[in-house]
Amino acid sequence: SLILVYLFLNEIAGSLMSRFLRVELSELEGKMNLLYSIFNIIFFLFFYYVFWNFVKKPSFRKLIKTAAVIYILASIINPFYHNFINSPQLFAYVVGSCLLIFCIILYYIEILSTSRILLINQELLFWISIGLLLFYVGYLPIKLSRHFWADLLNGFVTLRVVHRTLVVIMNGCFIFGFLWTRKK
Repeated sequence: SLILVYLFLNEIAGSLMSRFLRVELSELEGKMNLLYSIFNIIFFLFFYYVFWNFVKKPSFRKLIKTAAVIYILASIINPFYHNFINSPQLFAYVVGSCLLIFCIILYYIEILSTSRILLINQELLFWISIGLLLFYVGYLPIKLSRHFWADLLNGFVTLRVVHRTLVVIMNGCFIFGFLWTRKK
């Protein structure tokens, strides 16, 4: 639950920075990039650790550990190509997102092959993983298109709405999971 508090505080900090800092847009984007680059490292590593703890099959645990190492390497390599402070760390983000989706799939495969499937709706990680999966499968193409086709600003108004909708869906899954699993 600490990561969710961190997620919430990070989003508030990002919103406050964009509303109250009286700096040029390029300087604001640099500060936001730094904030979210640090957040992404903590966020992805946290969830790799969570899935590593919940998955019991040794081969899946090894794959999740390998995914974490690959993500760490991508996070180390990315700043050599893009300034960590001023630029989004797209390579690390794409690698981290894809590997998180992979970890979620491993979790689902394990759940489907055990008796845990009978009580899956009572498992908080199930609801969190649904939110994460829906968000990253939907947002990854948006992130890539914003990076490679940034000069098509009119199209990004629609993508911003889709992005915000995905955030609401993800957080809705988190909230529903917390409420549903507390009842049980």
